[in-house]
Amino acid sequence: MRSIARYLLISAVLVPSLATAPVFGSCGRTFCPGPGTTCEISYDDQPNTSMSPSCWTYSGNASHLTSGSCSPTALFSGGGSGVVYQSFAADHGGSYFYMDYVIDLNDPHATWQDELDIDILDAGGYPLLHVATYTGGPGTISCESHNISLGYHPSWAGQTIKVQISVYEAYSNVTFKLGGVHVWQGIS
Repeated sequence: MRSIARYLLISAVLVPSLATAPVFGSCGRTFCPGPGTTCEISYDDQPNTSMSPSCWTYSGNASHLTSGSCSPTALFSGGGSGVVYQSFAADHGGSYFYMDYVIDLNDPHATWQDELDIDILDAGGYPLLHVATYTGGPGTISCESHNISLGYHPSWAGQTIKVQISVYEAYSNVTFKLGGVHVWQGIS
């Protein structure tokens, strides 16, 4: 009788708390078959809903765009500054890192004052690598894909690293979009 009462008490406390707990199952990593391969280490919603706010943190003038050119993507618009970032473990083995992304820019002023930066940081926010800078100088970049080698970084292996996209827009009618951001780790 005592064990039934204990079971009912535990059930009365535990079940409601489980039912109201948030579910983070939609944000995940792709399967990595093991050593000798290059595997994605960044997180994303499955399947292919790039830059989702459930996996990326948005602040400032940054928002998640799900329709239109280059979408889904992080959209920076309205002037001012914004940041989008994600932290993840570099735990798939290997010391070589790669990144791919798609950039879209519309700057009617064609000015260097509007800028998007992509950086790799350590868990404490210390810069490890500056990946790229895009300014409004060209005026327009239309859904341009980039697949780049970040290089050989044995000190990153096994550590938590962070991809950070930072934007400053001097004019309110400028838009930057960055989507399809994936980071890969491998042995070569």
